[in-house]
Amino acid sequence: MKQPRRTRVEDYLAAIDQICEESGLNRASTGAIARTIGVSKGTVSSVLKELAQNGLVDHVPYEGAILSDTGQKQARLVIRRSRLIELFLSKTLGVNWKTVADEAWCLEPVTSDNLIELMNAFLGHPEFDPHGDPIPRIDGTLPESNPVPLSTRRVGEIVILRRVKSQSESVLRFLREAGLSVGTELVIKENYTRNEVVRLETTAGSQTLGYSIASQLLVRPIQLTEP
Repeated sequence: MKQPRRTRVEDYLAAIDQICEESGLNRASTGAIARTIGVSKGTVSSVLKELAQNGLVDHVPYEGAILSDTGQKQARLVIRRSRLIELFLSKTLGVNWKTVADEAWCLEPVTSDNLIELMNAFLGHPEFDPHGDPIPRIDGTLPESNPVPLSTRRVGEIVILRRVKSQSESVLRFLREAGLSVGTELVIKENYTRNEVVRLETTAGSQTLGYSIASQLLVRPIQLTEP
């Protein structure tokens, strides 16, 4: 059962950072923060006002919020901890994509810094979590990663699945059933732009994806082969 969402200051900071990272926008809107955390817009506005007073964000009404340097440092620390826990749960206990983020979110506030770094060492100092999201380094910087949507790639390319943008149950269920996960190598056999369908070859066989899913899968090209 999904746990009720806590409302720590750190959650708001992490939400703002993730929204800006994923959207490419400079500011996170009040509505986007409310949807991410699961609270009302009024609650978000009140918290943003407090965060601004404490120098953690710059908030402009009707335009959104951006983190200060101090706010971003705190946000990246929470994100680092959560994503390391996600990867540890996935790798060692086999917790699936659908539930691992919620489980990590529950554990993060009560996990010591020492245990987090032991997990980090045990996992080999990873750069990405089970969904392919970057794990911030201890100094708050992010590993290099510029994946692009699978739907934009050309026929004949060999790519590696690096990130899954959508965390919706339907997308994650499809990936599980298709045997696709972060790190899977894909060969693009067809890309029908008119019908918005991509046909792939993997070690598990052939898969056909609509653009609704292919656009949510971010990949990094390896090489171009003959179609």
